[in-house]
Amino acid sequence: MRGPLPGPPAGVAQAVSVTPRSHRTLVRSASVSISDAVRLAPIALVLVLVAFAAAPAYGQAPYPYDALPGVVAQPNQTDFDPDDPHACVAGDDRCLAGVIREMQRRFARLADACSHDAVFALGYLRVTELVLASRWWSPPLFSDRRFINHADFLFADFYFRAQDAWRYGGYLPEAWRVAFGAASERAVPASTNLLLGALAHIKHDLPFVIYSVGVVDATGATRKPDFDAVNRVTYAAAGPVSAEIARRFDRSISDSDVPGTQLDSDVLFHTLSSWREQAWRYAEQLAAAPTPAARALLARTIAAAAATEARALRDATRYQLTSSAAQRDAFCADHHDDP
Repeated sequence: MRGPLPGPPAGVAQAVSVTPRSHRTLVRSASVSISDAVRLAPIALVLVLVAFAAAPAYGQAPYPYDALPGVVAQPNQTDFDPDDPHACVAGDDRCLAGVIREMQRRFARLADACSHDAVFALGYLRVTELVLASRWWSPPLFSDRRFINHADFLFADFYFRAQDAWRYGGYLPEAWRVAFGAASERAVPASTNLLLGALAHIKHDLPFVIYSVGVVDATGATRKPDFDAVNRVTYAAAGPVSAEIARRFDRSISDSDVPGTQLDSDVLFHTLSSWREQAWRYAEQLAAAPTPAARALLARTIAAAAATEARALRDATRYQLTSSAAQRDAFCADHHDDP
């Protein structure tokens, strides 16, 4: 992770402003009604169905991961220190660059095998790349970029450890077991693979990460504004990620796009941002729990809720035709290396 950081990537403007439109504006701008959107947009349909349903290869995180879902006893125990020479504890941009290199390595293996896990791995990689690239945005996206880098390192480590537990054995939260299992069985379309990975990582992992690093800084000020600023990155990435998945892995993710709109990517953005908001609220509740027993009970509730929703999402969107996965795999075999 040492050495100078590169300049702005090609195509990244020195001054960038990305502001998500409100949900109301998004709906008004579409040329179809909400009922049509649900009928036509595959991601929207997935979410409506679910709404009615009840030794790692990378690094060592400075928290007792094996205790999950019991979580740690006190917030801020990760000892974030911007003056620490260790890049990841200090939240240096070189740390996030190293995380991205590890994501690229893992994604390449999945893509070459046309694993259905590659879909979420790609989405997560592109969002993280954009978080790093946002250091060139003007005005600055984050008030405390070092904290964001540190939190992103911990968040990614949860994902790496889940991947390794699935591949090599070890503790694996049920929500991740559902996501990896659906991909291994080639049981669901790409839109569901993307959402199952996001659901496990956001609705299960993120509350514990935010609780671990602390919902407030050393002065007692809330970190929520910087947390919310990540939604702007998600918004900027949603459309390009969906397009890249369709181009390289599964055309069906865009089969029912509404012409002339960004409806699918907008639905994806609002889904992820709402899940992130729930994760923050869970983190606040973990921090406010009056006793370790109360905190452990909430941790089990978080884990169980994520698992239940993951199973409902998987079951509501399974392939109905056995040929669907074969067609997807054949397309991937020809296109997974496409730019």
